Amino acid sequence: MYKKSAKKQIDIDECAAKKLSRKEMSVKELRDYLTKREYEKEEVDRVIKEMIDFGYLNDARFACEFLIYDLEKGKSRKRAFYDLKQKGVSDKDIEAGYNEYLDEYGEPDEHASAYKEALKVLHAADLEPGEVPEEIREKISGRIARRLFTRGFSQSLIYEILNEIR
Repeated sequence: MYKKSAKKQIDIDECAAKKLSRKEMSVKELRDYLTKREYEKEEVDRVIKEMIDFGYLNDARFACEFLIYDLEKGKSRKRAFYDLKQKGVSDKDIEAGYNEYLDEYGEPDEHASAYKEALKVLHAADLEPGEVPEEIREKISGRIARRLFTRGFSQSLIYEILNEIR
C-alpha cells in the first residue's frame, strides 16, 4: 500500500501562501496549481477568494508585473497581452495592468525593442549592422525575422528593422 506524500498533506492555506510568497501568479495559475495538487474544488475556491480578499492575489497587479518583465525582455505588447490571456487574465485586468504600466513607465518603444533584439542576433554571429556579407544576408535576415516574429512584432516592423540592419 502506498503512503500519501507529505506534499499532499500540507494545509491548502499554507500551500497557497508559500507559492504566492515565491512567485506572483494569476488567479487561474494558482487555481490550476492547487487543483493539480488534488485539493477539493470547494477548498480551492475558498482559498482563492481569501487570497483575493487579503490582496495577495490580484490579476491587474499580476498583469502590470508581467508586462514590466516581458516588455523589458524584448517582447512586443501584442505578445505580452497574448501571454497574459494564456495565463487566464481577463481583458479588464490586462487593461488595468497596462494602464498602471503606462503611468509608471510610459508607452513602450516597440521599434527600439525590436532593433535591440535584431542586434542580439547579429552579435551572436559576430556581425554589426551594415556589415552582413552578401552570402549570408538571407540567412541572418531569416534569423532576425523569426526572432522578432516569435516575440510578437508586426510584419511591417520586422521589414523596417531588416532594412535598417542592411
